[in-house]
Amino acid sequence: MSNISYQAVPGRLFDSMLTLQQHINHHCPLDIKQLELIYCYVSSLNQCSYCLDMHIKEGLAAGETALRLQMVALYRDCDFYSESEKALLTFAHTLTVLTLPQTERDQAFVALKAFFNEQDIAEISLAIAQINSWNRLMKAFAFPAGHYKVNAQ
Repeated sequence: MSNISYQAVPGRLFDSMLTLQQHINHHCPLDIKQLELIYCYVSSLNQCSYCLDMHIKEGLAAGETALRLQMVALYRDCDFYSESEKALLTFAHTLTVLTLPQTERDQAFVALKAFFNEQDIAEISLAIAQINSWNRLMKAFAFPAGHYKVNAQ
C-alpha cells in the first residue's frame, strides 16, 4: 500500500520531473541501455524497489541483457561491463553515496574524463541526480514494486 496514491500526487510535480527527464533523454550522451544500467544501479543503492522494478523492465525492453541488469550492483567484479561502463557506475556511486570522501569523488570524475568531456559529464550528472530524485519520491510515496508495465499509458 502506498503512502500517497499515484492519483493524489500533484500533476505538476510529475510534469516537472517528466520535463527534466525529457531533457535527459534528448541531451544525455548515453544510450538508453547505459542509462537503464545506471538507473538500476542507483535504485539498488537507494533500495528503491519500485524504480528497480521499472528500470529492469525498461532495460530489458531496450535490449539490455537480464544478466547485466541483475549483476549491475556487482559491476566491479564482472568482466562483461566495459571500462567506460565501470567508470559511469563508479561515478554514479559517488553522486549517490554522498558520505564518500571528496578524493573518491574526484578520482571517479577523472576516470570518467577518459571517456567523456565535461559537457557530457554535466549531462550524465543530471541523469544521476534525476534517478536519485525519482528514488526518493517513490520511497516517500511508497509506491509498491512489481506492477510497472513498459509502455503502459
